[in-house]
Amino acid sequence: DLCAKLDKKSYFCSILTLNYCWSGFVLLFLNKLFVTYYFRMNRILLLLFAVLGLSVSSCSDGYDAAVCQDLSDKIVREQPLTQDDYADMLDQYEAILKYLISRADDIISIEDDGDKDRMRRELRSDEDYLQRFSYMFTFGSVLYQAEVRNELDENNLAAYHDLERYSDEFADRTEEL
Repeated sequence: DLCAKLDKKSYFCSILTLNYCWSGFVLLFLNKLFVTYYFRMNRILLLLFAVLGLSVSSCSDGYDAAVCQDLSDKIVREQPLTQDDYADMLDQYEAILKYLISRADDIISIEDDGDKDRMRRELRSDEDYLQRFSYMFTFGSVLYQAEVRNELDENNLAAYHDLERYSDEFADRTEEL
């Protein structure tokens, strides 16, 4: 009777031990699978976020205050401008016009006259807006003069003419303001 009880206990212990070892193996396998999957997914997600970040930054408004300042300095010092300078100026001019149009649209879309007046006052005191507005006049003038004097190459001339639609759009928006 005692031997039978011991055999049952040892059999039971053997099954528990096997079960414990087996579940440990399964947990270890699942853990390894999860960790491998987790790190692979993190790498993939990190790569996706990096690509997304680059695409967002490349789709940003394109305005670069440092480039504008450098171009403005060249203009003030009356230094000769290269075709690359004109190309940079055209890029900045476009970005500035799009920004100014967007800001004007924000104000135009406001229904309440009191809120609209408040937004106009805020816009007139916004340093970034005023700086871009100043660059817009400077670059517009220089590009116009370069066109009249035939100083723009084919690509820059075509780009300049493409920007006329933004200039016209901005002129229309300022009338609505």
